Amino acid sequence: MLELTTMLFAAALAVTSAVLDQQLKPNLHLDAAANISSPSQSRNEAYSKVEVSDPDGVSVAARALAPNFTLTDINGREFSLESLRGKVVLINFWASWCPFCVEDMPLMQELQNDFKQQGLVVVAINLEDAETARAFMQEHGYTVKTLMDADNQVSQLYKIEVLPTVVLIGRDGKIATRLMGAKSKSTLTEAIASAGIKNGSRDA
Repeated sequence: MLELTTMLFAAALAVTSAVLDQQLKPNLHLDAAANISSPSQSRNEAYSKVEVSDPDGVSVAARALAPNFTLTDINGREFSLESLRGKVVLINFWASWCPFCVEDMPLMQELQNDFKQQGLVVVAINLEDAETARAFMQEHGYTVKTLMDADNQVSQLYKIEVLPTVVLIGRDGKIATRLMGAKSKSTLTEAIASAGIKNGSRDA
């Protein structure tokens, strides 16, 4: 009888441990972002893949008009998406606690440097507070335009579920591509080309 009781107790303990592990395991979805301050995750197959997706909802589907928004940058200045109509806009949704976002940020800077003269504007939308984002950008010497979305209003508007997510908007103001997860420079360059910037092209 004692042996049976011990076995049942051990089984119950194992189930409880598994449930708690699943509940406390950090992830990169926005639903859990508010509860994560500095998750520690190694690269895994699920997030090392690049995915292209047309999400549900006409307002953020590829080839639909990109919803306008107004946010403040890390220095408190207002910035509106509609002010960039006529340019190709790369919006990168990110946070400094996201390891894949940190890996992507040098690419964002490179793309801005490489394609700025051709009419590309890189905008990084951060989901933290301005002080944290400003410290990160200054520490690494990044000059990409950084906007604050601490309350996730724009992230929700664009139905962002995974960090990092890149949304590419063409010169016509329509969403050309959405890329989720870690990305290579070649993949991003191809996406930029599909949005209207070819090698050697210049902003009109």
